[in-house]
Amino acid sequence: MIGRGEGGIRAKSKGREWFLKGLLVLLPILVTLFLLEGITRIIFNPVDYLQPALVADPVLGHKVRAKSAGHDDWGFRNRSVPDRVDIVAIGDSQTYGVSAKASESWPAILSKESERSVYNLSLGGYGPVEYEYLLKHKALTLKPSRIIVGLYLGNDILDAYNRATRSASTSNSVPSIDIDNSRLPTKKLGKLRNYLSRHSMLYRLTTLSMGERLRRAEMAMTMRDSSNLTVLKDKGGNVITGFTPDKRQLALDINREEVQKGLQLTKTVIDDIYKICETHSVDLLIVLIPTKESVYLNQLNTTVHPSPEEMHTLSKSEDYIRQQLLMFMSSANIAHIDLLPHFRKALQHQQLYPANFDGHPNEKGYSVIAGAIIKSLQK
Repeated sequence: MIGRGEGGIRAKSKGREWFLKGLLVLLPILVTLFLLEGITRIIFNPVDYLQPALVADPVLGHKVRAKSAGHDDWGFRNRSVPDRVDIVAIGDSQTYGVSAKASESWPAILSKESERSVYNLSLGGYGPVEYEYLLKHKALTLKPSRIIVGLYLGNDILDAYNRATRSASTSNSVPSIDIDNSRLPTKKLGKLRNYLSRHSMLYRLTTLSMGERLRRAEMAMTMRDSSNLTVLKDKGGNVITGFTPDKRQLALDINREEVQKGLQLTKTVIDDIYKICETHSVDLLIVLIPTKESVYLNQLNTTVHPSPEEMHTLSKSEDYIRQQLLMFMSSANIAHIDLLPHFRKALQHQQLYPANFDGHPNEKGYSVIAGAIIKSLQK
């Protein structure tokens, strides 16, 4: 009996010994990982890499959870919420800056080049109705001297209609919003990987680096081999960018009642925003952001798999909506910029969109938007 007891004590002692040895091995690794995580957060901006958590909102429909993945206390793509700011930029993913770092979004470039403080009050999936709400309940509390609304013609018109007709039964649902142009993993250890995607810079830098190479290779193969895609290539056969005119046409088809009603509602919202700004002695600037398809329309002759009918049909729909908005804003003396000529001019010298089907500009495209705004402010 005594021998067995001594054996058990020896086994426990040996177990503790192995545990301590393991701990001595793991502890330096954990400390190193912890230090590396801290260093990466100093070198890189977490908001450019971490996956933010979306939560339901009774008014906006969805929003980013406060302080999630480098976002500020309001859940927007800024380092902090200031007490006061010169300019507030309101918009959707085109203003948020999808496909670019936070410092490469047009509000950030505008701030740097104009030497004015700019707060980015934007998120993918928002539209004109949300813009008005954000103006009333967020933007004006920052006491800005100017409000700039980025109105994306690609889907904001239909978004206005959809938001106005959204039923109470769906108001608490959280949509899948493309915020940083990446997707959460859904394979093995999904919950752990999702957690790491939201909290670990080391994990995101590693997976994004590997995943980006794979996505680019897959995209290049798809765009090269498919005969059903509208793709633009240079003279050397390298992919410049791809288009989704059928998708855009669904949101811009002026023959659809939803689009016509969305256009009228958008005008009403713009007028409301203008009156609110006027009441608070705040200058307003509406910026019309074109679709990538319209920007590249004049280069259709170089597409490898052209779809001229779809592209021209989309362009006609977009032009109709653009002209309707321009005439309305001109008659109401609302300051505005039509960015289409600016994009087409800049396109002659540089690549303004990613080499894939993403409709968001790259950092050079966002720079075009900021440049046009700066010129307007200097007049």
